[in-house]
Amino acid sequence: MTTYKHYSALHIFLRRTVALTLGIVALPVMLFWKDRARFYSYLHRVWAKTGDKPVWMEQAEQVTCDFY
Repeated sequence: MTTYKHYSALHIFLRRTVALTLGIVALPVMLFWKDRARFYSYLHRVWAKTGDKPVWMEQAEQVTCDFY
């Protein structure tokens, strides 16, 4: 079993600041770009990542409590 490390609060804060800044700066261009969903999906993954564990795995583990 693989153990994953969690990022520090400062690291998470900096990742989210960069994601927010990129999203705001790119907004005027993204309004006219046909593939903007992929870009904003990537920014969401950057925002949600809090450790080495893949985002999809972390979110899947959080949802399982709703079904049991």
